[in-house]
Amino acid sequence: MSIHVGIFGPSLCGKTYAAIMLSLALWRQERRRSIVLDPNGSDWGPHAIVFRDMDRFLAFLWRHRNCAVFIDEATLTIDRGVEFTDLFTRVRHAGHILHIMGHRATVLLPIQRDQFGKLLLFRQSPGSAKIWGEEWAEPRMVEATELKKYEFLYCVKFGAPDGSHLIQRGKFPPP
Repeated sequence: MSIHVGIFGPSLCGKTYAAIMLSLALWRQERRRSIVLDPNGSDWGPHAIVFRDMDRFLAFLWRHRNCAVFIDEATLTIDRGVEFTDLFTRVRHAGHILHIMGHRATVLLPIQRDQFGKLLLFRQSPGSAKIWGEEWAEPRMVEATELKKYEFLYCVKFGAPDGSHLIQRGKFPPP
């Protein structure tokens, strides 16, 4: 089963770098190619097809299966758009793994946020950490307010051996 991944944090925290590393890992481990919506048109590597235009991205996405899907700059690309909710709720049925990168929880609607099974939470504002903590019923998510550059909380819904949420601190090496 595909699990959606949210990658959230402020500018310069390392979230796009983390996403590119995840994209590369999925290619190396599973030969899963990446379909990327990146308004900046960054280089994601030869295993990734990068789009700057949402309509072209969506048309390509729905014609393919079993890809790693990355949407960067959720503030610009999704921006709480109800018209994108089906992307969150249906894309896994095509075998895709959806990754959304954004600055804070409020750039998505609650139904969209609820689809994430995994989060990489880089430093969060107290308000955003509170939203994530309330939606996951997980008070440890407020620890995201204390993180330094490249540090994150790796959160997996019901991922701990006892069935509770798995929350671990991690850190990417600087690029």
